[in-house]
Amino acid sequence: MSTRVHSTHQIGKLILFVKAFIKDAPRDISEILKKYIFDDLILIAKNISDHNRAGSVEACNIIILAKSLGELYDLSEKEICHIFGIDDRTIGIFKFPKDYFGYFQIVTIIYYMGSASIFNALRDAVVGFVVEILDKEDSIGTIGLRSDCVMLTMDLLRCPFLSQDQKTLIARAILKKRTLDNIHSRIADFIATAAEGDWFFSWEADSDLRSLLMKKELRPAY
Repeated sequence: MSTRVHSTHQIGKLILFVKAFIKDAPRDISEILKKYIFDDLILIAKNISDHNRAGSVEACNIIILAKSLGELYDLSEKEICHIFGIDDRTIGIFKFPKDYFGYFQIVTIIYYMGSASIFNALRDAVVGFVVEILDKEDSIGTIGLRSDCVMLTMDLLRCPFLSQDQKTLIARAILKKRTLDNIHSRIADFIATAAEGDWFFSWEADSDLRSLLMKKELRPAY
């Protein structure tokens, strides 16, 4: 099957149909079907990565679809790194691809990891990578001119899977560019403002794949 964005969108709609169909089926039958679906999704995602398209929009769509099947089918840290093209050959050190690991890849990988403790090290590394992106900007003004930075900042400060300390690192990376005066209270206010509602990515859509399919994240791009 083609792994174009449109195809992964069609796969998502098919999964919605199958999940609705097996909702009232005996547990053993429904889990067998979910396992078949999961195995095929991961095979597609790995095939995308093996053809030099690691971390592509198609791979991200597949990961979001796999997440919808439940915790029984979680990927390992190594499998996630493979799919997203993250170099994890040195224990405890993650090297992110500089050319294509951007907004969509970051929110997708954090969404997939959720708050599971087995991903603590990788989650910390992703947050560190985001801080590096923000640190490279000259001022709050230049950050504001980059839509990816704005989207990342607001979505991650709203993210239920990041700790207060991780959110503080992100907020501080931006606010310190203006001044360090009253930095702690300004960080608290910034995080509180971001927490008021969803911005660009819906973190609470885990139980409702349909809401993700209706948002631009999984809509066909061509």
